[in-house]
Amino acid sequence: MNNDFPRLISLLRKERGISQKDAAKSLGISQALLSHYEKGIRECGLDFLVKISSFYNVSTDYLLGRTAERRPGEEPQSGQPDETPKENVFRGSIFPSLGKALTVSAASVLFDLTRDARYKELSAEFQKYLALVIYRLFRYYYQSNSQNQPAFFGVDDLAFEQAASAAQTLCELQLKKTAAAIAAQRDDTREPFTYDQLKQSFPKDAPALLNMIKNAENDIKSKLPK
Repeated sequence: MNNDFPRLISLLRKERGISQKDAAKSLGISQALLSHYEKGIRECGLDFLVKISSFYNVSTDYLLGRTAERRPGEEPQSGQPDETPKENVFRGSIFPSLGKALTVSAASVLFDLTRDARYKELSAEFQKYLALVIYRLFRYYYQSNSQNQPAFFGVDDLAFEQAASAAQTLCELQLKKTAAAIAAQRDDTREPFTYDQLKQSFPKDAPALLNMIKNAENDIKSKLPK
């Protein structure tokens, strides 16, 4: 099958809050076989793929990791790019505009998710990290023109990459510490955050975030050792 199928059927079962035993019974297979499917030990046939996609009300394409959208007909909103553009080329100003829409929508979801007071520090770290990313990207853009003056920036060209990388690493450490501190709060009564909650809370912008996650993971997987 593929690496996505085991992970996703396990995720869907846990989101629904049912045991492996109950899921296996509903699907008409043994718990041991379902366990093997969820661990990626065995591959299922086409009939079971269709059956389990119907059981969880998701598309087979989603279970195979081909799309970030779970249900047929849930396509990215207008103005957002396809997951895998057929041609990675610029067509006038269309491609940059689509990328802008995708990035803005995804970032909007992140900041909206952290509006609650408990996320105050996490939101602040998000802003710091995003500022560092934008700073580095702009510097690379600026360097693409040999006529541009290095004095535009307060940190010289020789130092900026290492300094920015160090700042990002420290920011990532603080993000991890802050997230862990929030998760460890004893009065935490939040329910697990699910795909459906994301879609319901952000019907317009959630597809952008899901597409960005999917594209990023595809890029990461392509660089991992086979």
